[in-house]
Amino acid sequence: MRAGALVLVATLSACGSDTPSRPTLSTPFPPVTTPLDGLYDLVITPGAGCGLPGAPYEVSVVVTSLAGSGGTEMRATLPGGDATLVLEMVYSPPGWLQGSVSTRTFVLADASNIFVRASGSGKVSSAAGGRAEVESGRMNGDVSVDVGGGDVLSCSSLEHGWALRAR
Repeated sequence: MRAGALVLVATLSACGSDTPSRPTLSTPFPPVTTPLDGLYDLVITPGAGCGLPGAPYEVSVVVTSLAGSGGTEMRATLPGGDATLVLEMVYSPPGWLQGSVSTRTFVLADASNIFVRASGSGKVSSAAGGRAEVESGRMNGDVSVDVGGGDVLSCSSLEHGWALRAR
């Protein structure tokens, strides 16, 4: 019986030894370094505790990325170069955007007029068709919405969201 137990242990210990080891993913994943360029939807999502009506707010913007002496920069304005809304960011490090979004006056976003002053960051990802976009960035600052009749609701938060979705 003792010899049989020894054979059983030897058989069990060899069991599975011929199976290949589980593959491991390389970490970290390579960043998406494709520059953002062209027509995008800037989506502003106020922080969860804000309760601003009509959110999220979506505005069409034209994005241009330029290589400068300090690295690659990205700038977005309203179509036609209208700088009433400006999103200015740098790729620092590559694949990661950091900067600010601001409006000079209220800007029409979908059916709401919004005013934004915030700084933030976001990871660049690939959209369908290989274009670069930002799926879910974070912002710190103020978002205001004109609810009509001269009333404006504002919210300051460390957790506003933003995205640049390729059109």
